[in-house]
Amino acid sequence: MRKKLATIHVVKVSKGTWFLYFTVRDHNTGKMKPFKIYRGFTEKIEKKERERYGEELKQIYIEKLKAGWSPLNDEESIG
Repeated sequence: MRKKLATIHVVKVSKGTWFLYFTVRDHNTGKMKPFKIYRGFTEKIEKKERERYGEELKQIYIEKLKAGWSPLNDEESIG
């Protein structure tokens, strides 16, 4: 059975904080390492705007991960 290399979700916590949450498998340890991206959500006022932005951001990071990018090697570009 193949292990997941990454998971990715848009998250809204109860106090109104939104972020993109994803995990990436660290090949050195075999464990999933979590990352959160808060950037850009606070500028969006309406819930629909945040949902749309979250889905767009999610697609950007999915494409980056599929192309071989890893935040383990490039954490500064996460923001």
